[in-house]
Amino acid sequence: FQRRNLKLFEIGKSFIGGGEGQLPSEPRLLTIALTGAEVASSTVADGRGLDLFDAKAAIESVAATLGIVTPEFRLSNAKHLTIGRSADIYVDGVFAGTVGRLKDEIASNYKFKRDVFVGEILLDVLLAATPEAVVYKPLPRFPGVSRDVTFGVDRNFEYSSLANAATTDDSLFDGSKL
Repeated sequence: FQRRNLKLFEIGKSFIGGGEGQLPSEPRLLTIALTGAEVASSTVADGRGLDLFDAKAAIESVAATLGIVTPEFRLSNAKHLTIGRSADIYVDGVFAGTVGRLKDEIASNYKFKRDVFVGEILLDVLLAATPEAVVYKPLPRFPGVSRDVTFGVDRNFEYSSLANAATTDDSLFDGSKL
């Protein structure tokens, strides 16, 4: 069984040789890889093929999640990427990584049948540009539920008392519309 449509990411260290007599550097990287086609959840057939803009959008999404203003993309000459279909990534004027289409010579060694788009982002550069700490809260234990509720009330019942009751206890309601 082979998957044709993939979107992968990994966070880890890369080991880059430092030259003779020097220790290698070990930058933390966020790496992405995309290949195949976009598949809508409502269809079985493949949609349009993934491209450089999908990889770029993934990187912009990570940056937005961290509160970083849109990174800058400049033409890249990275040896492993196709010139004209790749970009260097800069955050606040600092080089943060590359994104682009894998060169045909490399892709053919692995027998990829479709274009492969990869990105490597220096995680420490992204985190240094984050304006404030990102705080996550745990997912709720029970999934949210939306319900329509009908109340039978006396003619003399005041709407404001129902509205106050529905908005008073925040632990039970995320929100209400009356």
